[in-house]
Amino acid sequence: MRRAAVLLVSGALAAAGVLYAPAPLAIAAGLLMVFVVPGAALHGALFARRSAGWQETLFLVPALSLTVVVLGGLALDAADVKLTRGAWLALLAGATVLGAAVTWYRQRGAVVEEREKAPVEAGDWLWLGRKLAPGLLAVALLGGAAWFSLRSEQHQPREGFTVLAMVPAFAHEPDGPQRTVSIGLQSEEHKVTDYTIKVRGHNKFEATLTARLWPGTTWAKQLKVPSEGRVTAELFRAGDKQPYRNVFLSGHE
Repeated sequence: MRRAAVLLVSGALAAAGVLYAPAPLAIAAGLLMVFVVPGAALHGALFARRSAGWQETLFLVPALSLTVVVLGGLALDAADVKLTRGAWLALLAGATVLGAAVTWYRQRGAVVEEREKAPVEAGDWLWLGRKLAPGLLAVALLGGAAWFSLRSEQHQPREGFTVLAMVPAFAHEPDGPQRTVSIGLQSEEHKVTDYTIKVRGHNKFEATLTARLWPGTTWAKQLKVPSEGRVTAELFRAGDKQPYRNVFLSGHE
């Protein structure tokens, strides 16, 4: 019972430190929340009916904590939850509360067994298995989390993007009030996309171009712009309120 209460109080103090403490203390509390607190709660749930050796505890607590971080982070990402400080804190605090609740349930009315102090006897495979099981469990959890992380990364859909470019259309062009630029697009989006390009330049020059591109295709157009001053091109995809891409080209001063 006491162990569950200690776990809950420790988790609450660490979470409060992350949210409200000054920067150095908040960093320390964050490290505890990542590497110690959830692992200690899960360790308590696993060993609620018997005491574990300090070697087992020292190895299992950070291993279980990192397993929560890896698997929980992948689950949040799969659920399209932004990985903010609040999301991480909710994940780790939730794992801590769950571990403490299981610890309390398993300890209710149970007596924690004392560790065996007898020397290992030849052929005592049961004793050896009980001693090796926590370490093997930790290795299996970390290995499974790493495998799951790599597999999820390999199957992560590639994010689409679009390239915008604006360059002089000719290497040498006669001096005059206007010059010719070439504006190009390359679509690596996952679907057909409509674009709007707004071009602005010296002396309140403005021009608007539109294009529709299929994935993996390109588009280019030449445009007369002022020779003086800088010319800016802003790219908007359908539905964009802010420019998705922007480029500029310097001119004669």
